[in-house]
Amino acid sequence: MAEDAPRALPELTAGEFGMADQSTVEPILIQAARERGADIRYGTRCLSIEQDADGVTAVTEAGTIRARYLIAADGYRGAIREQVGIARAGLGVLRRYLAFVIKADLSEIIKRRALFWIVGAPGGEASGGFVSQALPDHWGLALPYEEDLADERFLDRARALIGKDLSVEIVDRASWEEAVEVADRFRAGRVFLVGDAAHVWPPAGAMGANSAVQDAHNLAWKLAAVVHGRADDALLDTYEAERRPVALALADLTVRSQAARFGPNPEDDPMDATLCVLGQRYGHDEVFGDGVEQRAAVGTRAPHLWLDGRGVHDLFHDSFVLLTGRQGEEWVLAAGKVEGVRAHRVDHDLWRERYDLGEDGAVLVRPDGYVAWRAEGLPSDPAAALRHGVNAVLRP
Repeated sequence: MAEDAPRALPELTAGEFGMADQSTVEPILIQAARERGADIRYGTRCLSIEQDADGVTAVTEAGTIRARYLIAADGYRGAIREQVGIARAGLGVLRRYLAFVIKADLSEIIKRRALFWIVGAPGGEASGGFVSQALPDHWGLALPYEEDLADERFLDRARALIGKDLSVEIVDRASWEEAVEVADRFRAGRVFLVGDAAHVWPPAGAMGANSAVQDAHNLAWKLAAVVHGRADDALLDTYEAERRPVALALADLTVRSQAARFGPNPEDDPMDATLCVLGQRYGHDEVFGDGVEQRAAVGTRAPHLWLDGRGVHDLFHDSFVLLTGRQGEEWVLAAGKVEGVRAHRVDHDLWRERYDLGEDGAVLVRPDGYVAWRAEGLPSDPAAALRHGVNAVLRP
């Protein structure tokens, strides 16, 4: 994203674009997880897993762990997917890269801030690129390779890509494969695949990281509902039903986007990153609709509204939320009679336009911010209607 591109999309989300590389985000997430009781172990491989009717036993290098369910987020090279007998299909490995984090002062060369700089001759194929990092003077640099590069050889290539004989320090390095594959299934009994363990494609548009977060967001509230006895196990089958079509669509789209970005005609890039992130549709024939705002159709992301200085999505996290218009007093009373539902009456001029409902209509939003059910008006027994809507979601 270029410096002059909009950092905020106030019509679509309360969030703003910001530089958030793994080295700066991961410590924040780890701290938050530990504060909530997570046991995080580094350098510990999962050696084997075994399922039974009551749970999963995972044998790791640090001991045995027993749980009701297991989320396999062990990446493209992870072994859990194969252990549970899930195959994957696609184009396979396209290229192999060496990825480096370097420290170099490029201020004389790069005058404008952007997420990703592609370097190449005018009108020709790109020869490499720099990924901005949050830390000053830190850059990610990936180079295609057939065999490993010694540090000095890499530094020579890095300086050639920079175009000047500058001081370059290697901070970290790793190898990775650009591949295109999607797992045949995202669930095997009590084991669920998330992120690169479930799907992998070129890094165009940061859709790998975004999709991994969306996978986890989709699955987490469903697992919580089942574990706490509020939903049937069948709810967990909707994770694959909703997320796998997205993965298949992105596998195709990112391949075409990456080819355009690194080819002679980058303007042919078919990806609309905003639509891909905010405009996904569950249960619809087309995964990505004609636009981001879907007028609160079931299976789409709830449209953004500003409410008392907050985005409406700040309301969605630990329960279902029933949104209703200015004349929705009866819906608010009904929500108080249905377990696991909070109600919020929206006093906003954009309610009718963005939610396509009258002032006495209502929409039920899942904890992940997606619309689960809607009512065009007030029925004779709103509590019964709402209860039926919740049960239809939790007990499919």
